[in-house]
Amino acid sequence: MTITIEVLIDKLPDIIARLPGVADVCMGVATDDTAGDAQDRAPVRSGNLKSKINARRTGEASYEVVSEAEYSGYVENGTRFMAAQPFFTPACDGAEARVRAAFADLEGRL
Repeated sequence: MTITIEVLIDKLPDIIARLPGVADVCMGVATDDTAGDAQDRAPVRSGNLKSKINARRTGEASYEVVSEAEYSGYVENGTRFMAAQPFFTPACDGAEARVRAAFADLEGRL
């Protein structure tokens, strides 16, 4: 299960141009935090679901959070036999705020 969240920050191209690698670090930190939040929220039966949630780099200042457990979608959305136990969407809801906070912290240090 992959949920894509696009965070558009007006200053991002300028930050990438002026400070190569720094934007990538900020995005990485925010993505790792989002993955950690999803892991904390994941229901635990065997621990497999929690262990399959990862953040990975897909390009310069581009990351994604994925859950590679094949049943993630069933847990997240439920089925006709079991209620939904959202863990991924609530974690991703805060992703934009995490990215903005990482860049605000960076801006405050410049």
